[in-house]
Amino acid sequence: MGYHCDKPLLYYSRKLAVKAGYEVLCADYKVSGKKEPDFIKQAFLDASSQTEGLFSELDFSSYEKIICLSKSIGSAVALSYCKKHSLSAAQIIFTPVPLTFDFFTDDTQALVFHGKNDPLCENPLCKSECEKRGAVKLVTFAKANHSLETGEVLQNVGIVKKVMALVERFV
Repeated sequence: MGYHCDKPLLYYSRKLAVKAGYEVLCADYKVSGKKEPDFIKQAFLDASSQTEGLFSELDFSSYEKIICLSKSIGSAVALSYCKKHSLSAAQIIFTPVPLTFDFFTDDTQALVFHGKNDPLCENPLCKSECEKRGAVKLVTFAKANHSLETGEVLQNVGIVKKVMALVERFV
């Protein structure tokens, strides 16, 4: 939507995944209607439909391990896709939206990054939903928003560095 694959969190995560030997497939979504009341739900439906088309020819059984790197609405899309197609995939989730948690299962293995000042997903909700699942690790950043940014460039770079160190261990 606005945070595509070449923005810092997804860009550097992708680099780490490639370094770890993963084949990386990117899914950039085209959604509209950002001012509509049900925008999140509609964006999810649009992105899910596009994802089905993007990955329709893939034989996921040929992969030894699958990790989904996703952000925002893409997190709900990734989890939903995996659930629908019975894919066992670890998840690295950057700044989920509340809809993301609808697709968590008791065995979801995930590393979740969340800004405590994220206006799209309140911290208590994110914390409680992650705590319900034993295989979900939540990492929060004070003063960070939905892009894990604080308004201070050097703080933002520090956050990206901390996040990438954890992503590197996860992949």
